[in-house]
Amino acid sequence: MRPRIFFAPLIAGLFISFSLSQRALADSRGNIGLLGGVALPSLSSNVFAWGFAGMYRTSPLMAVGPFFFKYGMGLETTSDTGNAIVSSSSLFYGVEADAILKDSLRGFQIGLKLGIAHLSTEVEAWDSVSSISISNTLNKFFLGPKLGYDYPVGRFTVGGELSYIFGIGPYSPKVFSLLLAPKFVF
Repeated sequence: MRPRIFFAPLIAGLFISFSLSQRALADSRGNIGLLGGVALPSLSSNVFAWGFAGMYRTSPLMAVGPFFFKYGMGLETTSDTGNAIVSSSSLFYGVEADAILKDSLRGFQIGLKLGIAHLSTEVEAWDSVSSISISNTLNKFFLGPKLGYDYPVGRFTVGGELSYIFGIGPYSPKVFSLLLAPKFVF
């Protein structure tokens, strides 16, 4: 009998807390937070990605804000004839616009990202006689869809986003990303 008495106030408290958190999220003007997770620049590899994002509500159903995220990859090879190190990094920065869904889909956002991708690659190769170093940098415009979710926890949200970014023009990036996104709500 006692466990039921204990669980009733606990369940009621959790329900009230969730309702107040949802109301705080609905009444917020924006958020700012971290991004961290996995980027898949090709279907054969995945790498850790990190970044920042912020959103400002322009209306109850729309939000816009800046973001950036970065990932890097490296490869080192050694052989009898020489050594090589190849490294590349990609930095994406721009703006995103989100439609904030309501009612049974509360917490979900559907959006579009638009910006510039800064792609750089460096190759160093050497043997016992000579060495060579080559670097290349590209800046490309990109855009892509985003699906996100935020679960309110007091003045914070815990959630994530799934996005697909594709560049415009030749030698442009195509990247899937799955990122966790803890944010502070203001």
